[in-house]
Amino acid sequence: MIQIAICDDEKECRKTIAEYCDRYCKQRNLKACCREYASGEVLLEHGEADILLLDVEMAGMDGLQVKDLLGRQRADTRILFISSHEEALPEAFGRQVYGFLKKPVDYGQLEKKLDIVVADLEEQTRCILYESTGSIRKISMNQILYIQADGKYTKVFL
Repeated sequence: MIQIAICDDEKECRKTIAEYCDRYCKQRNLKACCREYASGEVLLEHGEADILLLDVEMAGMDGLQVKDLLGRQRADTRILFISSHEEALPEAFGRQVYGFLKKPVDYGQLEKKLDIVVADLEEQTRCILYESTGSIRKISMNQILYIQADGKYTKVFL
């Protein structure tokens, strides 16, 4: 299940984005849980997310500060920034940032950005199952360096 967090200090904006995310997930048959947060502080205290739709400008801790803290705590959260201020765009990018959406958020633009983020998320969660010493184990595809055939055996190098 994909965990989606929406962090914006404007209630109506959060509601609209949540509706768009629900619509997106239904159209693609994705199992997702969407949670809303009114501030960066509350998000950091209570929120775990695979995908974060994050407002740049908020009272208290702004989106850029949240991004920096998340980068130190949970580098695997994928962020889409949302703002009505394009001048914040240069500061908004980083290794876990997948893009920028201008307010009011357009569903078509959100859909395109989410397609990219979800594809990356699915790529990182793909895994293979293998049997070893009588038990079945799972290896994430992104952990595998290479696989080598050795007669009737297969060696997997991580």
